Amino acid sequence: SSHFCSSLSGICSRVRGVRAADLIVSMADEQSGPPSDNLFVTDLPVGLLEDQLREIFASYGEVVQTKLLPGATKTAALIRYSSAEDAKWLVENLNGNIPQGLETPVIVRFAQA
Repeated sequence: SSHFCSSLSGICSRVRGVRAADLIVSMADEQSGPPSDNLFVTDLPVGLLEDQLREIFASYGEVVQTKLLPGATKTAALIRYSSAEDAKWLVENLNGNIPQGLETPVIVRFAQA
């Protein structure tokens, strides 16, 4: 392992400093799943709490389940709505925009199955 890291010099130290949630966020940023009631939201503020997340996104439809994925530089979340129609509306209308209760735009995509 140490030989492997020394041959790749700075790469291992950079990888070691990255949290798993940040990797998940960056990988999923580029991909969208098929339309469903489950959304993947990125570019949420660091330090956002689960109850704040639920309160913000409940104003757009009936939230059934939330899962916060905190990272060092970005926070992401999985948000399940009671209907695929509510989720589709958010992807079409909130993606790239600022949700009420936040100060910066978010990325909203259908979650990977």
